[in-house]
Amino acid sequence: MKKPDLNNTSARQEPFRVPLGYFEQLPSQVMAAIDRQVEQAEPKREAKKVPFYKTELYAKIKPYLYMAAMFGGIWFGIWVYKYQQKIVAERAQNRTADNGQSSKDTYELTAQEMEDYIDDACDYMMLDSRDIMAYVTDEEYGN
Repeated sequence: MKKPDLNNTSARQEPFRVPLGYFEQLPSQVMAAIDRQVEQAEPKREAKKVPFYKTELYAKIKPYLYMAAMFGGIWFGIWVYKYQQKIVAERAQNRTADNGQSSKDTYELTAQEMEDYIDDACDYMMLDSRDIMAYVTDEEYGN
């Protein structure tokens, strides 16, 4: 078999021919065809607004927010505890200043304070002497 001479342009047969200027116009023709198809396929829609809690940024920030909330809760709890201790200490100082007693007796309630406390509790629970007697003796009483 005879080998063809590829360098000889006169002997070479070209089965496919391209019109002049075809490749210069090709990109603009392709883009125009794509634009026509997109317009026909679906009209332009407005982008949906995605809530912040469904975004990728929120997913990345969420653990840090939870950690900050945890430390804030711990800080608030410690602050409340210290505030309560401060109030208890002030009351103890006021009580010792009023009564002239030593500091080891500051946590004991006087008889009047105990009675006032029990009266307030009974008023809150709406108990009268008959109810209290029924609870103490485990007996039912009629109205």
